[in-house]
Amino acid sequence: NEAELGSYLKVIEEYNKKSEYEKALVDNPGSIEKMKEFSLPYYGRGVAYIGLGQKLDALKDFEMSLTIDNKHAPSYCERGLLRIDAGNKETGCIDMRTAIDLGYAKAKEKFDANLCSASGAMYYNQGNEKFNHKDYVGAIPDFDLAIKFNPDTATYFRRGVCLYYFKKYDKAVADFTAAMKMESDSVKNPDYRYYRGMAYFDQDKHKQAYEDFTAAIKLNNNNY
Repeated sequence: NEAELGSYLKVIEEYNKKSEYEKALVDNPGSIEKMKEFSLPYYGRGVAYIGLGQKLDALKDFEMSLTIDNKHAPSYCERGLLRIDAGNKETGCIDMRTAIDLGYAKAKEKFDANLCSASGAMYYNQGNEKFNHKDYVGAIPDFDLAIKFNPDTATYFRRGVCLYYFKKYDKAVADFTAAMKMESDSVKNPDYRYYRGMAYFDQDKHKQAYEDFTAAIKLNNNNY
């Protein structure tokens, strides 16, 4: 009912302010899962609004659906399409990327149809050009957007290098690790291990650094 929904939204709002949404899930697992069901009517009505040509009303309903359940992939996809239709391609493509990451197959088809991958490649190329000219400050925002559009190993690695040069070692390690997780079983890049090893080394984490340097040497002992 409306009272329960209102109470639920207040709880989520307070936890979101504190960046403790996961704590909310732990504290109220039963009620949270139950309340997530409220997202479906908003999603359904949003789709109906689209059929009636009432796009602004549809957008409001998809946003409410996502406020209730921030992992509802179909709502991300539909909101993304509406945003693209309104001329906000960047945010629309990012919404559809989120839906893809949540496992919604329809979003991949729409993502490709709206040339979102091309936008991701554009940001990567912009960042890469800055990277090659050692403009690491300027490269990071472009790599951020490229990853939101189309995350891949090269983009994570290059952003990680930028972060490393600014001594943001934990974030650099996270990016090098993400790049490694996306590698194929048959191709392993020694540079990813070397740079992560350097980030560990500069934090005096010598055991982890040793392991990464050793892995880099095994993969390519001509350069290391």
